[in-house]
Amino acid sequence: MAFDTAQRSGCSVSICFSLASLLLALQQSGQAERAAEVLQRGLAASRGMHYFQCIFHSMAAYCALENDRQGEAHQWLKEAFGLAAQQGYLNFHPWRDDIMVRLFQEALTADIETDYVRFWAERRNLD
Repeated sequence: MAFDTAQRSGCSVSICFSLASLLLALQQSGQAERAAEVLQRGLAASRGMHYFQCIFHSMAAYCALENDRQGEAHQWLKEAFGLAAQQGYLNFHPWRDDIMVRLFQEALTADIETDYVRFWAERRNLD
């Protein structure tokens, strides 16, 4: 319902926030196929909006890890954290420490933007 309202408004920001929330809910409820569809919509909707590109690339990495596609997850992490490092801040909505810990651990293991990831892990007091 929130997505329908956002879509009717035509506001790209509202659409992206709604898609991000829907994606997370679908992924966590085990609806991987529907989550993949929403992810593709989110990636398309976020083109040109760096704030949301970081979000959807991070979420793509999370979905890939949840589905045991580590190589794909690493590519998404490179893109998400590379863009975040260029911007100087990290975006993730909704900010979930458990998800970010998993993404940070994977990035550190794969040697992806390690200085940047350590900075954010410390700033968020994540182990």
